[in-house]
Amino acid sequence: MELVRVQATRHDAVHVALEPGCLLDVPDGLAALVLAARGVDGTGPWLRVGPDYPAALAARDLAALAWVVDVTDAVVEGPDALEQARVVRALLSDDPVSLESSVATLVEAYNRPAPPHAITVWAWVQGELRDGERTLRPGPEQHGRTPFVPASR
Repeated sequence: MELVRVQATRHDAVHVALEPGCLLDVPDGLAALVLAARGVDGTGPWLRVGPDYPAALAARDLAALAWVVDVTDAVVEGPDALEQARVVRALLSDDPVSLESSVATLVEAYNRPAPPHAITVWAWVQGELRDGERTLRPGPEQHGRTPFVPASR
């Protein structure tokens, strides 16, 4: 499935066309709420993490959203996005998590219930999406929609 970043304002987000593969990016941080309200399966939020919205809270919101709609992918954008995404990935399980990184220290942390299925968590790094194994680069943006294609090695 192709991933497409769909950028919208908070006012337009409820009207923008969404289909499977869309990653909704609402600057006000309302992407998860809009996706839940819209109920479009196969989509995911573009999450901006940082001091005011740490990765642990993003993981909580993502897990909750996954019980409302079929979330397949999510993007984590922010300082040290690779580490932030690692924290989010780790907390999307029912197991206790102990992890130390540059963005969080977790000791026997829980985030229950875990999503009902696996979610691919991407990090937005230097203009690319990275999930640890794969890298996707943005294609040409048209009307607030940016498709992502595999990066050639």
